[in-house]
Amino acid sequence: MSTRAKIAVAGLVVAALPVVVATTGSAETSPASSPTAATSTSAATPSSATTGASPSASSSGSASSSAAAGSTHVDKPLQLRLDGKTVDLSSVPDATSLFTRGELAPIIPHLDGVSGSDDTLELNIAGEPSDDRSHFVVALPHTGEWKDVEAAWKRDKALHEKRAQANRGLYTFYGEGAHGVSDSFTDGTTTYALVRTGDAAAVVRFSGIGFSTLADSHADSRRAYTTKTVPALLDLLGAKLRTGESTKDAGASSSATSSATSRGSASPPTSPAGSQSAAPSSTSAS
Repeated sequence: MSTRAKIAVAGLVVAALPVVVATTGSAETSPASSPTAATSTSAATPSSATTGASPSASSSGSASSSAAAGSTHVDKPLQLRLDGKTVDLSSVPDATSLFTRGELAPIIPHLDGVSGSDDTLELNIAGEPSDDRSHFVVALPHTGEWKDVEAAWKRDKALHEKRAQANRGLYTFYGEGAHGVSDSFTDGTTTYALVRTGDAAAVVRFSGIGFSTLADSHADSRRAYTTKTVPALLDLLGAKLRTGESTKDAGASSSATSSATSRGSASPPTSPAGSQSAAPSSTSAS
């Protein structure tokens, strides 16, 4: 049995919580290769039982992390773009680009580096064995126009809410608009966030595996992951969305100014208003 499997089993004995983890058929595929998968199913995963937290504990972590949301460090904005009715794949982040080392360093103690490929982002955290590194499994199972993605989100969320009723203490539903995203919830291991930029939208799903050195015991470490790390990661997503919107708005403003400049310079003697708008813009298009 691998070290990671041993830890998951040990965690199950400590927490003694019901086992429910929602996954998607395309969970282990690259988001870029399957941007429009739309069906959620459930599978039993022992590690999920170690991550249940009471709503009150999770609310406490959420409140503390939200207080610092305004100062969240962002290296790469998240700006989804539509290509017709689908999302431009070049704007869809994969596991290695959703979160950067610089963004994660203030959130995950003793983070020395990140690496990975496809749907897995490996973390190099001081004190963890090299053969059992903490990692995120990342997917974007739903992408597209806002109205379609939101409808799929509501259907899937309703299923999770039913599971939550049968597994008290496992799920935390943060509420619409919390942490700067449209909606979000977690089962302690897997976190789901509905994000939107303009008319483009996506569901971002990330599962945190490992993270056994956040506290003195494995159970306390997983509790810290649920009540502190997850809310901080959602804050980071919200900050990346806000930065992405600012980038898009700045690009549109710059394009409009450039267009006005071109028109103004074409006939300066007869178009003084156009000449005035030809003043250099301090913002460049992204």
